[in-house]
Amino acid sequence: MENEKKSSFMHSINFGLITGVVLILISLIFYSLFDFEAQKKLGWISFIFLIAGIIYATIKYRDNQLGGYISYSNAFVSCLYVALIASFVLSVYNYLFIEFFDASMIEKSLDIAEEKIIEKMPDIEDAELEKILDLQGKFMTPLIISISNFFTFLMIGIVGGLIGSIFIKKEDDNEVAEIV
Repeated sequence: MENEKKSSFMHSINFGLITGVVLILISLIFYSLFDFEAQKKLGWISFIFLIAGIIYATIKYRDNQLGGYISYSNAFVSCLYVALIASFVLSVYNYLFIEFFDASMIEKSLDIAEEKIIEKMPDIEDAELEKILDLQGKFMTPLIISISNFFTFLMIGIVGGLIGSIFIKKEDDNEVAEIV
């Protein structure tokens, strides 16, 4: 049992790192091909790759390490580990990217926020708008953005793992027959 948990975690580290690198590559492709607003609109594609990565990793774990059988709980734990590692890798990248490569992303986000506020509230006073943007600016730091991304991707991974584990699980009928 201890070896199974250890190999599950090690397997998940490998696939979590691979999934995290794939997410980084997607981010870089979006950054190089699309403007900032299009990148935001296409962000959901990263969630699909995250879920695909955790499900693929767990299926590989089930088939290669466990002889083709896995319980729902073990499948979910494998998915959780992969999501945790991939989310961490992506968050570290996001922090480093925003902090050292393109700090203008924060300014672009604030500009878009300002446009949306003015669009929704055309009669807003300048002082009130400035107050709102100052408050948003305090929360738009590379560290806070990275932490937010970590938890967003982790939650998407958890939901994807909960649902995906339903389809990944495969109980060993012989083991159940021996218990009865």
